[in-house]
Amino acid sequence: MQIDDGYQSEIGDWLTPNEKFPNGMKWIADEIHARGYKAGLWLAPFLAGKKSRLFVEHPEWFVQFATGGPAIATMNWGQMCHALDLTHPEVIGWLGATFRTICGEWGYDYVKIDFIYAGAVDGVRHDPNVTRAQAYRRGLEAIRDAVGLRFILACGNPIGPSVGLVEGARIGPDVAPYWRSAMPDDSPMSLSVPSALNSIRNTITRFWTHGRLWANDPDCLLVRETDTSLAGDEIRALTTAIALSGGMVLNSDKLPELSDARRDLISLLLPVYGKSAIPLDLFQTPGLPTLFSLDCGTHRLLGVFNWDDESREVEVTLPDGSWHVFEFWEREYLGVHEGRISLPTPPHGCRLLRLTPDLGRPQVVGSTLHITMGAMEIASEEWDGGKLRVAQRPVAKRDGELYVARDGRVEAVRVSVTENQTIEV
Repeated sequence: MQIDDGYQSEIGDWLTPNEKFPNGMKWIADEIHARGYKAGLWLAPFLAGKKSRLFVEHPEWFVQFATGGPAIATMNWGQMCHALDLTHPEVIGWLGATFRTICGEWGYDYVKIDFIYAGAVDGVRHDPNVTRAQAYRRGLEAIRDAVGLRFILACGNPIGPSVGLVEGARIGPDVAPYWRSAMPDDSPMSLSVPSALNSIRNTITRFWTHGRLWANDPDCLLVRETDTSLAGDEIRALTTAIALSGGMVLNSDKLPELSDARRDLISLLLPVYGKSAIPLDLFQTPGLPTLFSLDCGTHRLLGVFNWDDESREVEVTLPDGSWHVFEFWEREYLGVHEGRISLPTPPHGCRLLRLTPDLGRPQVVGSTLHITMGAMEIASEEWDGGKLRVAQRPVAKRDGELYVARDGRVEAVRVSVTENQTIEV
């Protein structure tokens, strides 16, 4: 349970909560722990707003313009925000003390450090012999030393200088409850501003960092039905991209206000599979890739996306052999196919296929318990010539269907899984 931006009295004054948090931040961490959860906290440690006590009391701690005056890292929260000079020994000492308080005294298990590109802004620093990347990394090292083995999620971070110091990293722009931003497509910032489409773009194209550099954070899965302009197919596309990425799954919706169906969308991704899909047409398709493929061992998943504003047929080339094809979102068995298959795909939407090699006997070809359709909820599957035995394990969604192909037809078998169990189907 992560407390996000909004607890601090000012940007930079991270140890002073505002009037909305009268019991203090340790009390909240204790309450979260008492309910069986880990506690997380957001802060932007390399920034300080012009209104903050930190900036007023320590103006010498900040990166300077060559012409004089504090360098501006960003304009946000209704004020100019300035970058801490991470070559200044007193700044490094302050960072260590801040995070020792947050983790050691308050008890937070996880920190999200945002806007940390500020540590690498151009300007004049206390030590002129240190590069911007080196300065940035000094700041991260100070945080790492202070928090120990706790989880650090980096956000707004340069990729290269962050490697080895954080467990997770945001790999794209903020998601938003709308598909595209209002910024013109020919603007140099059009791919960086918040939107669902921009978030999905980097979720797919930065697949290669996940599990190699850190756990990818694709930003929040948004499934709410109010305070959003995302259509149902757009939410399915966002859900599918996040699921196939294998990265972190975070949600910022008001959970009690969600319908059961929308809450189920979150459950379908839990627990996280952890392995990233690969975009098959990364260098063949102008713009975003349309095919996102994940090898799950017993079967393959294929996300088929349509980024156009109109419905279209998307042609998919199948691997060699005969494949049972099951579509997750419509719970539709499409039969056994070889070579190619053409799929009508809605605008801004997707189809999620389970491709199962045809073994010529009864076998599971689909599931509605988890979005991986068997990779998480099915431990094993055995055929003894007369019975198909499926060993199941519980996931977040306990009730659903397994789809079993036999004798040229498919049967939906209703299951309820609360513990490891083996069923005959």
